[in-house]
Amino acid sequence: MFPHEQRQLPMPSNDFQTQLAELRTRIDTLPDNAREPLLLAAAKIERQHARMQRDCATIANSAADIGLIVEHTKFEVAAIQNESRRTNTAPDPRGRRQR
Repeated sequence: MFPHEQRQLPMPSNDFQTQLAELRTRIDTLPDNAREPLLLAAAKIERQHARMQRDCATIANSAADIGLIVEHTKFEVAAIQNESRRTNTAPDPRGRRQR
């Protein structure tokens, strides 16, 4: 991001739905020949918004899973180090114990 650019926060979903409803109300006031393509575009935007919300939820869940994996790995490393200190053996890089 460039210094002159400002990052916009995502619009809350209820604000999006409110603005979309307002847009559809305004579209309904247009002549029939202009209404159809705009209603199709509004429906497409709504589908894209729903897909984006699903994708964001999936990404958030994946990030949480990765965080748990990292914490588990840190715990395992600490346990191996403690056991190595206790038994005075160093772990073999191939995963076997040296005696």
